[in-house]
Amino acid sequence: MSFVFGRKHAKMKAVENTPKHRLVRNSFVYTTDFVLQIFVQAAYAILISKKLGPSSYGIFASITAIIIMGSVFAGWGCDQILIKNVSVAKEKFQINFGRGLVLILATYPVLSALLFCILYFTLNASSVSNLSLLLFITADLLFTKTIFFAKACFVVFERARNQLVINLVTTLTKLFSLLFALHYSLTFNLDQWAMWYFSGGLLSTCFSLLYVIYHLGPPKFGRVRSEFIIGMQFCIEQASLAALKDLDKPIISALMGSEQGGYYAAAFKLVDAACSPVRGILYAAYVRYFKFSHKSENDGILFSFKVLPYLIITSLIIGVCIYYLAWILPLLLGQKYQPSVDIIKHLCVYPLLMGLLGTGVDLLRGIGRQLTRTYIMIVSSLATAPVLFYSLHYFGILGAVYTKLVVLTLTVIVTWLIIYRVKSKIRT
Repeated sequence: MSFVFGRKHAKMKAVENTPKHRLVRNSFVYTTDFVLQIFVQAAYAILISKKLGPSSYGIFASITAIIIMGSVFAGWGCDQILIKNVSVAKEKFQINFGRGLVLILATYPVLSALLFCILYFTLNASSVSNLSLLLFITADLLFTKTIFFAKACFVVFERARNQLVINLVTTLTKLFSLLFALHYSLTFNLDQWAMWYFSGGLLSTCFSLLYVIYHLGPPKFGRVRSEFIIGMQFCIEQASLAALKDLDKPIISALMGSEQGGYYAAAFKLVDAACSPVRGILYAAYVRYFKFSHKSENDGILFSFKVLPYLIITSLIIGVCIYYLAWILPLLLGQKYQPSVDIIKHLCVYPLLMGLLGTGVDLLRGIGRQLTRTYIMIVSSLATAPVLFYSLHYFGILGAVYTKLVVLTLTVIVTWLIIYRVKSKIRT
């Protein structure tokens, strides 16, 4: 066994010494990864939204949105702490790997109880049993978080192909779980889906952990330096980012009904999937911000300026495709989803805003402005709810789109103004 791990570590060091073209290669691999996921996730989204219908799908989207916002506290920022620590000291990987797994398990009981209470008392989900809520919570809180942590282990070593394997296996597992559920369930509903959703998540988690151990070695469970404060900052910032992305879904379902929530969730799911190439560029560049900024803040900022042109061009191409291909959705899901077409068209600028914001906040973290990044995300997420209430009242379901775009635009402006000020101070 030690020989296997030693051979894998030797390969790992060889990868670290590859030329600088690794960024371009990884961007291509990430983009290929996300493009393949688009087809798998599109099939998954089409099947589940079509079978559940707008109302039940709206409830499901609200449940997962609330759980995802809470799940960022699982592990207390262990994935981001691992990337921060190991990106500049590879020998710290195994102890950070072990620490992260312990923190995920330790935070699960408290968070699961809290999320269950929130869903039970605030969500109009009478068609979902208490057992199903617990299964959904465990799948996204424990299993999905562990899978993300496993991918972070490869992110820090810039091993894009290993992440591609995990992504494809886990998304295909989710799709096959749905296919089995549709085939073996007499009446497909949220309660039936919860059991298959849980089972697929468990299988994906087992594979992801074994895959990391095989390639990078086993975790070490020992005492590590406490990083409570930075972990809390990561958690709050990630929760705010998740709220900025998903808070609108449960609010729409609560105020306008689960059917309207289903229209919006289906439209946003399509647009978010189309952003995969943008996400690929962001993933490929993420670790580089730490490496360049470790030398100097100016190096990190200059690197971000090199990434921006590729990001902007890719985002604009995706936006045009989203606008002119929005009519396809009713053909895939049925005419009952026709109201989603206008929502998709209005979201055509979302890829550009997401890319600009992602680059900016990743750079802030890389140059040591984590607290500033956290404040930006908190303010943006807090602003979402009141603006959304106002917009829904005056503009209906399109008000949710206007809210998302306005809040994102203002956040992008503030983020890059801060970066400009940092760069100005460096010059002086």
